Amino acid sequence: MKRILGLALALTLGLLPSAFAQGAKGSIYGKVVDESGAVMPGASVTLTGANIGAMTTTASNQGDFRFLNLDPGTYKLAVTLTGFGKQNREVSVNAGVNVELSFRLKVAAVEETVTVTSETPVVDTKKTGTSTTLTQEELEGIPNSRDPWAVLRTIPGVLVDRLNIAGSESGQQSYFIGKGSVQADTQWTLDGVVINDAGASGSSPTYFDYDAFDQINVTTGGTDVKMATGGLGLNFVTKRGTNSFHGSIGGYMAHDKLQSGNVPDELASDSRLRGNDKADHTDQIADYGAEFGGPIVKDKLWFFGSYGKQDIRVARLNQTKDKTLLKDYTAKVNWQATSSDMISRDIHDARCTPFVIWPIGTRSTGRSGHNARQI
Repeated sequence: MKRILGLALALTLGLLPSAFAQGAKGSIYGKVVDESGAVMPGASVTLTGANIGAMTTTASNQGDFRFLNLDPGTYKLAVTLTGFGKQNREVSVNAGVNVELSFRLKVAAVEETVTVTSETPVVDTKKTGTSTTLTQEELEGIPNSRDPWAVLRTIPGVLVDRLNIAGSESGQQSYFIGKGSVQADTQWTLDGVVINDAGASGSSPTYFDYDAFDQINVTTGGTDVKMATGGLGLNFVTKRGTNSFHGSIGGYMAHDKLQSGNVPDELASDSRLRGNDKADHTDQIADYGAEFGGPIVKDKLWFFGSYGKQDIRVARLNQTKDKTLLKDYTAKVNWQATSSDMISRDIHDARCTPFVIWPIGTRSTGRSGHNARQI
């Protein structure tokens, strides 16, 4: 059944309109030499990982090899050459980062394997611009509102126009600038596919499920030639399925009863507060969701899906109530068509329902989404 389902999904992917894109993925560059430093052409290099099948290449006449456009994750490299000891090494790849490695093979009288345990290099000598990549561990660990605009406040060289306390502003898109550019020059991409709002230059056409992010890469200068503008480049890398089934369910809550009064004595009698002991404050913010992913065909076809909902209820300075519901759905399928070709299909749908209570109630609804195929 798994093979039949996998073939059906692969056929579906093949029939969809193509949208070729280069995502902010990572790459591995390496060189194979002997103990004296002489290059070792012809060495076989194999890359394996939880989210790919085995990929093999051969070192060039200069001893060089490379694996391009890899999804963020941890991989294992194995280098072999007849008459020399085998070397294994684990390497971490992040979005928008090039990793450079060197393998020094020793002559082996008998078959032996050496495992290199050194850390992945952190200096990217191929990068000419400035950028920041936030990993999944950082996104989860930094005490920050669960919103991509709030994350921008942590990026060096970027200024954001508002504070987002516990998600109170997550129903709004903040204005931001960076390094000699304006927001209109910003390019938004999701898994490498440009998703800029066609009706508002430099803005996002949608909201996002924060838990669906694997990494966020923000380029602030010297951007790649593939980027159409000279402003900030925001690339959101969504999670994906691996060879192991994985999932999670989580939720967050903030409430008015968990907040102390913040009105100074000078404003205690201000008529706009209508007797409340708080000015702008949170009535309630609920943020919860679930995700699940895994293999359809191990080393060949994977899936991932997530759902997130934010229920944001805040009070403005004059105590008018503002309620916003954000619902996000994400689905992703990755297919390793050949040993060197990976095809991915992403579907993202977001629905935003703002509800503001004025003297005369008004209500509006909106929906945005996109889907794209990436090769």
